[in-house]
Amino acid sequence: MRKKYKIQRIQDDEEKLQLTITSTSKYGEGVFLENDLPLFIGGAIEGEEVIVQKTTRAQNYETGNVIDVIKPSPKRVTPFCKYYGSCTGCQLQHIQYEEQLVMKKTRVKEALNKISKLSNVEIKNTLPAPEITHYRNHARFTVRYGGKLGFVNKNTREFIQIDECKIMNKGINEKINQLQGKCEETSQLSIRHSNITSSFLIQPTLKSNQITVETGQSHYLETVDQIPFKVASPSFFQVNTAQIPTMGEIIKNHLDFQGSEIIIDAYAGVGTFAGLLSPYVKKIFAIEESPSAIQDGKDSLIKQKNIEFIQGKTESVLGNITENIDAIIVDPPRKGCDIQSIKSILTMKPKNIIYISCDPDTLARDLQLLLNGMYKIDLIQPLDMFPHTHHVETIVILTKQIYSDIILASSSPRRKKILELANIKFNIKEPINPEYSSLTNPEKYVEDISMSKAKEIAITENSGIIIGSDTIVYSDNEILEKPKTIEHMRSMLKSLSANNHKVTTGISIIDLDNNIEISKSLSTIVAMKTITNELLEKYIESGRGFDKAGAYSIQDTEYNFVETIHGCYLNVVGLPLCLLDELFVQLGYSLYLSNRDNTHELCNSSKYQRIGNI
Repeated sequence: MRKKYKIQRIQDDEEKLQLTITSTSKYGEGVFLENDLPLFIGGAIEGEEVIVQKTTRAQNYETGNVIDVIKPSPKRVTPFCKYYGSCTGCQLQHIQYEEQLVMKKTRVKEALNKISKLSNVEIKNTLPAPEITHYRNHARFTVRYGGKLGFVNKNTREFIQIDECKIMNKGINEKINQLQGKCEETSQLSIRHSNITSSFLIQPTLKSNQITVETGQSHYLETVDQIPFKVASPSFFQVNTAQIPTMGEIIKNHLDFQGSEIIIDAYAGVGTFAGLLSPYVKKIFAIEESPSAIQDGKDSLIKQKNIEFIQGKTESVLGNITENIDAIIVDPPRKGCDIQSIKSILTMKPKNIIYISCDPDTLARDLQLLLNGMYKIDLIQPLDMFPHTHHVETIVILTKQIYSDIILASSSPRRKKILELANIKFNIKEPINPEYSSLTNPEKYVEDISMSKAKEIAITENSGIIIGSDTIVYSDNEILEKPKTIEHMRSMLKSLSANNHKVTTGISIIDLDNNIEISKSLSTIVAMKTITNELLEKYIESGRGFDKAGAYSIQDTEYNFVETIHGCYLNVVGLPLCLLDELFVQLGYSLYLSNRDNTHELCNSSKYQRIGNI
């Protein structure tokens, strides 16, 4: 959501603007930049020339509406609802439905592109909804002015009376007609209605003798794939009933259940996916925080004996399940998964993770954490659960690609920190006696030593992917290792002062499970500042220089001897993630780290340059 600032309504007589729409916001509005201030325009399409009336002004943006279209887009259609533009519940009715599907795929792509490791992933075309009008089974109305039902304009906060909503199902619209103008005893009204069972729920209980329809029901009955679900007023249930079976089929078909699987349905609501998938697996744990939803699920799925309902927050419950889990389904609210949930999932190491998201931004954030080398993306499938609105549902299926542990053969605190910041799950085994190379070629030298480190650990392990690494400085045709004494450090820094040198890191990987060994090196040119004798002695006295090679104070805010680098920053620090990812790809895996269009973009990012003097 946009940051909430004090919003000022703009009078209708303010000057109107004629302009060309330059882009589209994530909320489906047209965007025009006026003196670097974005103007978000409802009812506009990118590329159109329009006349706009501004409606509100906030500290960092303005809003407006199209009042005339000078040059319409070929994608423009006539909205089918008389309240469109004023109630603001729908944002895309003026756009062809096929183009709405394209926009929703683009919305997912733009969110994922903000994360470097997700910028090249394939995204399927958005699956259309079975019905694009009268699809919602749930409506929440504001009640004003003597019991009138309506919605509040999100920009102007104006109340708009609604006598018919084209995206609510027909049962809800019948109830609107029966209740309109008679609900002054409440300020909010909720209606749920099933097109399949004709069951409905109206809350709160209304006592007016003008009202002839029953109100105050504790629950209503919905049906999905012939499975009846009891749904109480506080319980979550997907608003587009007709699209739910499609979601269940996508999960079932991609996971190819054999009947022996144990799975988890987290943020389960009333257990919709647990109910749909229970015939195909051995057991399902359905985790849900809401007591009403848990009770609804137990009542609805009482005949399906392989479902165990657990009440509690997902982040609190996941870590308590000790059985070996084959797949975890997470369908979190808009805010995404709690970080503890992510940690528990990665600890459990299921074969598959199915992430169902209603917000592309939090989806991207959580995928960045889940893609830690152990998993690869098998499917990103947007679905249209909410036609004519900017909202998009997305199913992402992750499959375990590395079944053994990743082991870092290193004692370097910098390499450990780099992997931690990259969200790569790993263990550490420190080599004690690596064999040092007699080669003088710096690239071959570091590859030899990094392989020696990896092999020393590999002989102690039966399984795993072992990463060895070594970094050296190459200056004046001489290989410079870490200084062993103060005098060695003093001599080395004097020789590097005001000079360029080459920092070379070698990475070797041994995949014990597939009996593969690979090595490669990467070099970066470092230009050093002039180091005065006073600063040199002060640095030596600090004792910081013994664990450094080419990275002398590159991360240190107090001592900063490096003028510039040409190439990969993390290579200088000691573990270039771009090279590590390249080697994993050669092994048939991916760490989803590097952006192939800009090899060093991730390694040179401020995220790693802020990790301090480690």
